[in-house]
Amino acid sequence: MSLLDWILPDDGPRFRPPGEADSLILRAAHGCPWNRCTFCGMYKDIPYRAVPEAEFAAAAARAARQWPDVTRIFLADGDVMGLPASRLASMLRLLGDLFPALTRVNLYANGSSILAKSREELAELKSLKLHTLYLGLESGDETVLRRVHKRETAAEMADAG
Repeated sequence: MSLLDWILPDDGPRFRPPGEADSLILRAAHGCPWNRCTFCGMYKDIPYRAVPEAEFAAAAARAARQWPDVTRIFLADGDVMGLPASRLASMLRLLGDLFPALTRVNLYANGSSILAKSREELAELKSLKLHTLYLGLESGDETVLRRVHKRETAAEMADAG
């Protein structure tokens, strides 16, 4: 049984950036809250829902018992940054407590979910080891962005970055 199979039971497709190949993957949400981009087929058949806090905490605690020396965690699925800042901060505090060697937590984000957070909220999340936000910058051309139903404009993507 692989680390990925142990943390994410067979309840849908699994996507992670290649750079997260050695990271512990914990599911914080199912699917993508936007899920309208025509070029993306990652979560088309998965209704978006956040993982309940107790379920997330239990999975993280199980993982910590199995792999206490984890240094990197990837929070799945699409746009986990869309969760409220207070919920993300709570999750990051829990992970910091459970994994003493943790150096970074990474996740997928949309420009709008980054822009929905204040600078203070972003700074707090960073202080809690949120490190890399994988942001899809598919195009800087407004016509292309509209045609593929991307939620953000090029200017919003630049601001989010």
